[in-house]
Amino acid sequence: MSAATRRAAGVVTAVSALGAAQGVAIVMQIGATGDAVGAGMFGAGATAQLVLGILTVVFLTVAVTVTAVVVAGATEVVLTGQLREIALRRLLGAAARDERDRVRRAVMRRAVVGVAGGAVLGYGVSAAVLAFGVTQSREFRIGAAAFVPSPLLLVALGAQLVVTRGAVRRGTAVVLTVAPVAALRLSAEADAAVTATLAVPRRAAAAVLGAGVTLLAFAVAASTQTPLAMVPAVVGGVVTFVGLVSQAHRFVPGLLAGLARVLPRGVALELARRTLLRHPLRTSRAVLGIAAAVTLVTTFAVGIASFQAAVAEHYEGSAVAGLAHDVLTAVVSVVLVLTVFLVTTATIALGNAMWFGGWTRRRETALRRVLGQPGRATRAGVLAESLLLTLTATVLGLVVGLAFGWVGAQSVFGVEAEGHLVVPVVPPVLVAGAVAGVGLLAAIAAVAPTRAALRLPPIRAYLAG
Repeated sequence: MSAATRRAAGVVTAVSALGAAQGVAIVMQIGATGDAVGAGMFGAGATAQLVLGILTVVFLTVAVTVTAVVVAGATEVVLTGQLREIALRRLLGAAARDERDRVRRAVMRRAVVGVAGGAVLGYGVSAAVLAFGVTQSREFRIGAAAFVPSPLLLVALGAQLVVTRGAVRRGTAVVLTVAPVAALRLSAEADAAVTATLAVPRRAAAAVLGAGVTLLAFAVAASTQTPLAMVPAVVGGVVTFVGLVSQAHRFVPGLLAGLARVLPRGVALELARRTLLRHPLRTSRAVLGIAAAVTLVTTFAVGIASFQAAVAEHYEGSAVAGLAHDVLTAVVSVVLVLTVFLVTTATIALGNAMWFGGWTRRRETALRRVLGQPGRATRAGVLAESLLLTLTATVLGLVVGLAFGWVGAQSVFGVEAEGHLVVPVVPPVLVAGAVAGVGLLAAIAAVAPTRAALRLPPIRAYLAG
């Protein structure tokens, strides 16, 4: 098993565990919040319970979607790392279905182990958060029943496994549809088999993106009338992101080239720009991996801050101000736990994507050394590429995250907010820290495989690639 395959298999286990932990935490914490709200005057009407129910579905959808995307990508990496081996077996008579089933069973075993461990982790984290909330709350009363596992947990975990299986099927179908002889040829440049998944027909991709933006606009308009606007907002957010992924290789290279022009000129930066633009699919995939992490952090940071400010202003000085504060604190605690899990998942995905990008370029790096490029220049080129990728992804992630975060807060509380408008609030320290952390991780993940390749003599590294 190659280093890339082992790494991707570990990613499947870790991400499956995080996805299961998110599901358990969401069901337990929002369920306990709903029980506490229902027992007080704040929950006398149906609106509060309805909003909490929608939040459960929304958060589970986000958690399951992010996990599925990462697992599908990791499965592709597992297969790409075994591409030559699979192609040889198929040339010797092995059926594509047998190879597909073998890989699916191996990946699903990893996923089941991860889900089981994640369920335990999620229960422990939720129990700790609820116990802390009991001691801090002024008016909430959370009973012992909140710590008893709910049957809904089985539904959440089952949904996680079903979606994971679908993601695994997607990942295996992409690579195993390649003919055996073609697979042997592609193994020399393995990323070609993976980045082909971004090749979506232009009209279909544009239709998906347009539908997502339309749903988001409808959610903003409907938010002045009902909190149910949250439903089209979430669906619109997911569809819009899918549309952006499908269109990425059409606009990411232009965005990268534009940002490169505003940076100081240099040989390393110019070579990095040309290299990245020469491989638009691979570049777009790397940018999306980084942008996803920035988007998640920005979305939740802006959404939480905007929602908190709007709720505090609306209930200030009212008879239920204390209970409103506790409800808000409980919901924010769920969002924070979810954010930690999602950011960890996105970080793992980012590290895996950047590391694999460097791993697939071992031969290219070795060829440059054969032609006389010093090791220092090679490292400088990789860092310049990481700078351009991170800068492009940061701009994209901040713009999308700001829009998603504000639409989310507006759809939830627009009906109650002053003038039916939730003013967007951007916590600069949190966003800046997250962006800096993502950039540092991207640089480390990109340089690590290059350093490993530089330890070998150039000819040997080229043949090993």
